[in-house]
Amino acid sequence: MPDTLIAQLYDATLDPTLWSGLATLFAQALDAPSAAISVHNTVTGEIQVYSRTSNFTDETSAVYRRNYAARDVLITRALAQSPGRTITRQEMMDDHEWSEIDIYRNFLSKLGVFQVIGSVFPMMPDQIGIVGIHRPSDAAPFDAASKQRAEPLVAHLQRALRIHQRLRAQDLARAGAQTVMERTGATMLIVDQTGRLLHTTPEADHLLQRSTELTTVSGRVIATQLSANQRLARAIKTATDAARANLAFDDVIVPIPRREGLALSVLVAPFRGPGNVSSPDSAAALLMVRDPQRPLHIIQAVRDLFGLTPTEAHVAAALANGQSLQEIAAINGVTMHTVRSQLKSISLKTGTKRQSDLVALILKSLSGLVA
Repeated sequence: MPDTLIAQLYDATLDPTLWSGLATLFAQALDAPSAAISVHNTVTGEIQVYSRTSNFTDETSAVYRRNYAARDVLITRALAQSPGRTITRQEMMDDHEWSEIDIYRNFLSKLGVFQVIGSVFPMMPDQIGIVGIHRPSDAAPFDAASKQRAEPLVAHLQRALRIHQRLRAQDLARAGAQTVMERTGATMLIVDQTGRLLHTTPEADHLLQRSTELTTVSGRVIATQLSANQRLARAIKTATDAARANLAFDDVIVPIPRREGLALSVLVAPFRGPGNVSSPDSAAALLMVRDPQRPLHIIQAVRDLFGLTPTEAHVAAALANGQSLQEIAAINGVTMHTVRSQLKSISLKTGTKRQSDLVALILKSLSGLVA
């Protein structure tokens, strides 16, 4: 049983549907009929139940949230006496005191919870993980042997929950970044060391379909002009090497000439997988393509990201879209002195010193993916 339980714990970090059966496995491992696993937000009071046995229902969970969660004496004492360690209810209070406490008399006694063993442990900021295994009043209390059996299982649960929370946070960040990219019309591609396409935004798909200068051949991104393709391939290899070794990297901008009109501009940067793990599977390159003939609609996003004024956001967005300071001054009907003053203010707010650094920062911030 312990090996099966431990294996399912780590499987559940990747497949959330497996959490539901874990409370039953924990209960069985401790010869108990009841168990629950949850994560509590200590600031908002939100409770996420990962797994519970059948004596805990949606109705009883609602009653607990409403009447007892904020003053659960077992959680309070476990945190005070033994945070992160396995502890029994008898180590926190005797049977007489427990039988007189409101949460037992009016709630847990009806659910067959009298003997308790478990743990309360820190998770992400403002979160605690809780596991409790329970027996009724007519069952034997959890003893030293029970605690010895529970301790390694609880330790594995703590690790599995933390892994799951980190992966979930990364998934949310990726989903948010994807939403930003798609809503701003950003043209971004993720490729491996050989240029093989791993991911694209819808705008990038559209570009690859309509462009004759930047396209795909056998699933790999190439520039059709030989010298541009050589520069692009070198930049991709250098960026993926930096991602793999977790090295510092100065972003490279590769111009892709076109037969007519302004050249495409491809900013190449390292892309690292979850947690910035340095491994061949996680190393890739992020290509951010700017087409000066198809400007990004990023004014509001830039303003929100960097706390810019509306005028500063227009200037920053114009620079990211490839316009020069002279063009910005002419379009807005202001002097170069005014535009340079606005650029200086933008640089102070974004912590950049050069115009090229500002453009790279804007593009990378919109991607939300570059380490």
